[in-house]
Amino acid sequence: MKFASGFQLLAIGFALSSASVCADEGEWQIDVSSYGWLPKTTTGVETPFGTATSELSASDAVDSLDAALMGTVSARKGRWSLVGDVFYMDLSFRDRTPFARLFSDIDTGTSLASVAGYGLYEVLSLDRFRLDAGLGLRWVSNDVDVSLRGISRPDYDVSVHDSWVDPLLAVRVSAQLSDRWRAVLWGDGGGGDIGDASRETWQITSVVSFKVSEQWSVSGGYRHLYIDRESDGVAYDLKLSGPILGASFSF
Repeated sequence: MKFASGFQLLAIGFALSSASVCADEGEWQIDVSSYGWLPKTTTGVETPFGTATSELSASDAVDSLDAALMGTVSARKGRWSLVGDVFYMDLSFRDRTPFARLFSDIDTGTSLASVAGYGLYEVLSLDRFRLDAGLGLRWVSNDVDVSLRGISRPDYDVSVHDSWVDPLLAVRVSAQLSDRWRAVLWGDGGGGDIGDASRETWQITSVVSFKVSEQWSVSGGYRHLYIDRESDGVAYDLKLSGPILGASFSF
């Protein structure tokens, strides 16, 4: 659960940093991004006693974060875009158990890795406004370890070790608010129990960036990711929701 410790707290340092390679309209324009995400994390795992739910607030995420690595790449040519996103998070935390008479505390460890790729096509362009839509795939690897500390019963442990691929529909809306300000809204969703896919998954990300100079800019926003999944007969869900903050360098 705590491998890749060399990346510890990297997620705090950067947010959606974008490096643009500007070229003629017939050539590729590439954005390389690094971002930090401090989400409120809610984990629910089915047990014989009911759903064991634990929650980590965004304010406590820094102390509970064991490792993180995040980044995106976007390449555009004409009306076509290719987008890639990767993130890894390793969290461990303790919460009060929902089964107060049976167990005292619930210890949760979550290791989540995701690699997503999308193909988008510009379906609408109006002055400073642009709408892209397309398809994608998201590979997810998730390890969840839950330990219930007993009061009137012995301790109870349950683990989920899972990986799968979700098909996705994606939409990106961007608006050039001024020469320095830009806003982007991203949404995708899918799963649907297709093959080995999750029962349901979706995410929404909103970002506003400000260009400080020709090379530097700052950005911030909010991201929410939801996964509803069953693995080896164990149903579980994950909700991650919180701010993304940082700085950008362009070249």
